[in-house]
Amino acid sequence: MPHGSFVSRYALLLGSEWLAAHAEEFAHARQAVAGDERARTLCQAALVKVIDDAERYQLGKTKVYMICIYVCIYIYIYIYREREREIDRYRYR
Repeated sequence: MPHGSFVSRYALLLGSEWLAAHAEEFAHARQAVAGDERARTLCQAALVKVIDDAERYQLGKTKVYMICIYVCIYIYIYIYREREREIDRYRYR
């Protein structure tokens, strides 16, 4: 998944304080082209916050790669569930 897409898709998991602190970079990353260094740096910071174990992913020059299919499925399910919880939390306020 491209860096900007990853950050945009899973922004809810990062928390409002984190997003406020990185607002300028986040706005840039949402429209960045593949390989943009600012988007990559923001994506790296987001991955560190969302995924504790750095062995579960690899940050490429243009995309985020999951190392193993089993790990990918696990992380996808975890991130998807957390994303849905955050959406539900805002939906039912």
